[in-house]
Amino acid sequence: MTDRPSESKLAAELESLRAQMAEAEEVLRAIRNGEVDAVVVAGEGGERVHTLGGSDRLCRQLVETMGEGAAALSADGVILYCNAYLAKMLGKPLDHVLGTALRDYLRPADRKALDAVLAQAHTKPSRREVNLISNEGRLAPVYLSASRLRSEGAGTVFCLVLTDLTEQKCHERIVAADAGLRRVNRALHLISLFNQEMVRATDEAALLQAACRLAVEQGGYRMAWIGLAEGDEAKSVRPVAQAGFDNGYLDTLNVTWADAQRGRGPTGTAIRTGRPVLARNIPTDSAFGPRRELADQRGYASSIALPLHGGGRCFGALSIYAAVPDAFDPEEAKLLGKLADDVAYGIEALRQRAERERVEGSLRASESRPALE
Repeated sequence: MTDRPSESKLAAELESLRAQMAEAEEVLRAIRNGEVDAVVVAGEGGERVHTLGGSDRLCRQLVETMGEGAAALSADGVILYCNAYLAKMLGKPLDHVLGTALRDYLRPADRKALDAVLAQAHTKPSRREVNLISNEGRLAPVYLSASRLRSEGAGTVFCLVLTDLTEQKCHERIVAADAGLRRVNRALHLISLFNQEMVRATDEAALLQAACRLAVEQGGYRMAWIGLAEGDEAKSVRPVAQAGFDNGYLDTLNVTWADAQRGRGPTGTAIRTGRPVLARNIPTDSAFGPRRELADQRGYASSIALPLHGGGRCFGALSIYAAVPDAFDPEEAKLLGKLADDVAYGIEALRQRAERERVEGSLRASESRPALE
């Protein structure tokens, strides 16, 4: 006859089972809270636990200490794991981030970008720049890299690395602002030097040549030229001054300011309409037509044509070419427009002076002739 367990032994076994259950519950709690090396993935069959060990634990420590955000996402975009850096980027405690959807921290346009990244990550690593929305509502630009993890029996899991671009973007803005300031200062210096030339000028051709030379030497532009509108039947534009790298470019233009094919480029349009014309990227600008290849061969990437006004009409244009695309920002274009106005004023002033001297010479000549009896 088998001895029945004593009540004390049953009580001891029951207590042991309770302790084991409590320990198991504590382990599960720690796993869910990220306190041990494991990932919990929720699926149709309930939660599945994937523990990490050995070298994986070293990788976990690396992820926790890296200066970038890191996360593991389920197939539907739920954050299964994230490091402290990502939680800091989101402005929320770590345990408040786990179990939430990454989409909740993105703008609508960036949510579409996330969907595209994850769709591509099924077959190969994918990358995209998006903006995270922190708990305080602040936008943080990040570079998102995603790849699919191999996780046996856990369904699809994505590994994400989010690089904070805030400082980089700030630096880029500072660099751009500094470059813009240098361009503005350069244009102001160019205007000042031209005005000095204008005060001393006695010859129109020399003054126009000085304007082009200063645009290249002081402005740093690739080429500059001035064309005057002719009153002939073809409405030709006659080049009267040029500086910089030309290599026969002006000889090939045959520009007109008529509303015809040869007159629809920047220079002809500026003269015909009396408004500045900007070509931000010459190789792709249809306005240049067949001249695009010629301009590209000479290193002209962008240009601006500035009308010359005087006597109630537009009588010419100052055209400036740069070696880089989109070289003329609004402030610089405005200042170069001021330079064109000064050039036009200088032309008018010299012509008025020449006309005054002609009239005065005629008067002196007539006064010196003997009066008829």
